[in-house]
Amino acid sequence: MKEGDRNTKFFHYTANRRRSKNHISLLEIDRVELSDQGAISSAFSDFFRGLMGTTAPSHEIEVDWEQYYPVESQTPLYTLEEPFSEEEIRRAIFSRG
Repeated sequence: MKEGDRNTKFFHYTANRRRSKNHISLLEIDRVELSDQGAISSAFSDFFRGLMGTTAPSHEIEVDWEQYYPVESQTPLYTLEEPFSEEEIRRAIFSRG
């Protein structure tokens, strides 16, 4: 269509061939064959949701900042894990620089 194809037999043949080539009629998962389009669609959704989904960590992660930054500083390194205070956020928003 991009190149101005008309409503010809060749156009329909090409479109139908592409559609049948890209169609998944049977999918096997764990030795179970799925042929229903709804089941195949759900299987793909579940698979990619598992890959791309986010999960919360099951436990709290603690970081030993001294291991990575052994240099002494005026601010204790453990404060890097603390949430920002409202005052810090306000200063960052209204600062010029």
